[in-house]
Amino acid sequence: MRRIIAIIIVLISHLTFAQVQFTANTKSKVALNERFQLTFTLNAQGDNFRPPNINNFDAQGPFQSSSSSWVNGVSSFKKSFIYTLSPKKQGTFTIPAASIEYKGKLYHTKPITITVGKPVKTQTRQQQQNQGYDPFANDPFFQDPFAIFRNKNRPGTQQRQQPKPMTEEEKKTLLNHVKDEIFVAASVSKANPYLNEGFVVTYRLYVSEANINDYAIKELPEYTGFWNQDIKGNYSVQQTEIEGKPYRYVTLKRTLLFPQKIGKLVIEPITVEMAVSVPTNQYDIFGRRRLRNEIISKKSGRKVIQVKPLPETGKPIDFSGAVGQFDFSARLNKTEVNAGDAVDLTYRLQGTGNLKLLTLPEPKLSSELEVYDPVHQEKLSPSNDGLYGFISEKYTIVPEYGGKFPLQNISFTYFDPKQKKYIRKDVPDLVLNVQGAAKKQNDIVAPDAASNEVLTLHAIKKTMTAFPTHNKVTFFKSRLFWILFLLPFVLIPILMLFKSKRDAYLNDTEGLKMRKASRLVKKYLSTARKNKGNKEAFYEALEKAYHNFLKAKLKLETSDFSQDKIAAILAGRNVPKMLIDRFIDSLKTCDMARYSPFTSSDIENEYKNAAEIITQLNKIL
Repeated sequence: MRRIIAIIIVLISHLTFAQVQFTANTKSKVALNERFQLTFTLNAQGDNFRPPNINNFDAQGPFQSSSSSWVNGVSSFKKSFIYTLSPKKQGTFTIPAASIEYKGKLYHTKPITITVGKPVKTQTRQQQQNQGYDPFANDPFFQDPFAIFRNKNRPGTQQRQQPKPMTEEEKKTLLNHVKDEIFVAASVSKANPYLNEGFVVTYRLYVSEANINDYAIKELPEYTGFWNQDIKGNYSVQQTEIEGKPYRYVTLKRTLLFPQKIGKLVIEPITVEMAVSVPTNQYDIFGRRRLRNEIISKKSGRKVIQVKPLPETGKPIDFSGAVGQFDFSARLNKTEVNAGDAVDLTYRLQGTGNLKLLTLPEPKLSSELEVYDPVHQEKLSPSNDGLYGFISEKYTIVPEYGGKFPLQNISFTYFDPKQKKYIRKDVPDLVLNVQGAAKKQNDIVAPDAASNEVLTLHAIKKTMTAFPTHNKVTFFKSRLFWILFLLPFVLIPILMLFKSKRDAYLNDTEGLKMRKASRLVKKYLSTARKNKGNKEAFYEALEKAYHNFLKAKLKLETSDFSQDKIAAILAGRNVPKMLIDRFIDSLKTCDMARYSPFTSSDIENEYKNAAEIITQLNKIL
């Protein structure tokens, strides 16, 4: 019986531990001149911590800490995010909930209410200790606790000297020495890329002899003139040597960039805030110098990139801005079908490059084939040379009549920066063989009762009773005769005009691109509306809607997408400056929003703003 009870107790303890809890803890009442800590704690290894908006407090952090233990066969883990807060004004304020992900589930803290009172004149002991104050620093016993047991008159025995107070100049010198042991550096995999050629910028924090207790990215870099995507990864501390001196370093951030305009582009620095240990003029009972935490900031240098234009020599007419190394294919899932049956035509582009920014060519098909809007698929991952993976467009085709329908001149052109030349990938011609004809709606199928054979019963004309007429009119030279006689002379020019218009419509490659881009604007706006709960998917769809709108209205290709050029063209089309500024600001938001904290209300406002901008530009352009 005792054994069963013990097993039940162990199971209950395991279940209790298994419950994931995410809590927030801080003081409920503070003084206006008081610094205090706000701690968010999760008892599991979570990811994607999203802090709340702390508007009424000056905040430093978050500084992360984690701990684990194993007691009596039960393991525990704790991960904390710590902020140091200073009130800006008196009053009662609410800090909203923070959130974090664990095993695909989102956990939230409860909102916290803090009352900020009047400033206090004296500091509490805890506040003094937080600032490095030791109330026993001047007590002789704590300076040398064993002095009373020593014979001070014994030869060779000297009383321990009290350390001299550290001057402000000495404090400043020590802090500067610690700062000199730390720096942040940015490096690029390519300093002179082609337009739309992918490269990676890497930010690292280097430390020599200083001790860093925690660090956080305070300000993200701006990528004006680039399309960018973060490269996620778990980076551990590494060892290196710089000019003969050993350093430890950790990778802070890696980002894949695609330059969108030629010339000199600047990558702005990243700012890192960290808590470092700095020596003080106080000692513990063992004679060791006490340390204090000091908050410092470090910036990486600005990186200047010189972007080369794509060569004009040998540039194909149908080049659409693809840069990288690719393989293009097209295939039919069936080549022999009956009229009325569906068949799938799939275009697939695979390789490494600016795949996210590309649009596959649209197939040129016979008008006797009914074609539905394509289904887009993609699977991409970042690499040092661009995005690696594939994109595809699958068209569903339904032939209405029998016959042979060739799919000819299927190709894709791209620029290979390694070979420094344009390459065309041609696909062998495809032929769709359609048997028979599609069934007509007025055909009625019914089984024969005798032979069970399927018969087609056509509509039977009703017989009319013939009545004799007194005035018999002959057909020759009648009104109907002349109408039927002259009708071909009227219809033939109309049919010829219709055919020429239709041929011009089908052969208008630019027009087809513009119409497809217009359809894609509606598609991606709809996708953005459906993904308001997913920040990255929302802004990615919104950015694609903007790009296709510019293709449709300004006839801009992906390689020409630079904010300066867009603003200049819109100004030349008499678009109001206020509307141009709104459009450019929204484009910048799409670039930065994927890596910044945005609320659902921000996303809703951004969607309404985008819809208004596209509507107003559509009226003007």
